[in-house]
Amino acid sequence: MLRIFRQLNAVSFLLICLVGWLLTFTGTAWSGGNTLTLKEAVSAAQLNDPWLVGNLHSQDAIESMSVAAGTLPDPKISLALANMPFDTFDFNQEAMTQLKVGVTQMFARGDSLAIKRKQLETVGSQFPLQRLDRKAKTVVTVSQLWLDAYKAQQSMY
Repeated sequence: MLRIFRQLNAVSFLLICLVGWLLTFTGTAWSGGNTLTLKEAVSAAQLNDPWLVGNLHSQDAIESMSVAAGTLPDPKISLALANMPFDTFDFNQEAMTQLKVGVTQMFARGDSLAIKRKQLETVGSQFPLQRLDRKAKTVVTVSQLWLDAYKAQQSMY
């Protein structure tokens, strides 16, 4: 929980810096020239939010892991040579010369692969909802900052 709180504080700081930058450098927003509307500020904050991009990449990673979790591991092939006469390398010289070829495959118990895949798919389905929540919180935060900046600007005149 503390980690999430720290991330929110860092993101809030990022949003405050972003809105401050937008209000400062978009060209005299309050002097009657180019004004930064609330809608523009919100869309700029959402487009420049690195958390949203990171969340999308995390979702892709979890979805890829769910595909991998539902598959069997690669089979292993073994090749062995026993009792080979190294002086002549003739297979027929000794009757005990053996060539062994083997293939092994590991199988998971019961439905453990399907269960693990389903667990990862469930975790992956949470990411779009997290992004929607983040966008809504961004709208609230940027709107409050925009209104505070507007109030400050109006109080100067």
